[in-house]
Amino acid sequence: MFNANNAPAFNANDEACFIRLLDSREQQRRRAARRQQDADRTRLISALKTVGIAALDLALVLFIICTVF
Repeated sequence: MFNANNAPAFNANDEACFIRLLDSREQQRRRAARRQQDADRTRLISALKTVGIAALDLALVLFIICTVF
């Protein structure tokens, strides 16, 4: 028995149904997409931190140069 998404329909009497739903292809795709989003977010945060540190370094160098000269 399948639902409208061509996935196994939930059956309360079937104890293994929940396990099958967790291991379905759709669920695997969702998990893979979530992992990809998490990896993208981690890379973005890392890049933003690097750019922020570089900007602070530049500001500090310019401040030192302006105050010394």
